Amino acid sequence: MKFAFPFTKIRYVMIGISILLIGGGLLYTFFILKGFNWGVDFKGGLSQQIQVAPAAMTVANTSNAGMLNFSVSP
Repeated sequence: MKFAFPFTKIRYVMIGISILLIGGGLLYTFFILKGFNWGVDFKGGLSQQIQVAPAAMTVANTSNAGMLNFSVSP
């Protein structure tokens, strides 16, 4: 014998339970935990700091063509 569960008869009870569970979860998240905990998992990429030394020399070409008039200054 097959048993048919009466889902349509208890749908309003299940909707109420769903609303209570979702609402309770949202209240707990925002009032107890003070919002979402994004943590480190949501920070993508690399976090590195580099320091570049100043240029040791400046090389400038003072002519428009060729390598005739280069000047090097510290």
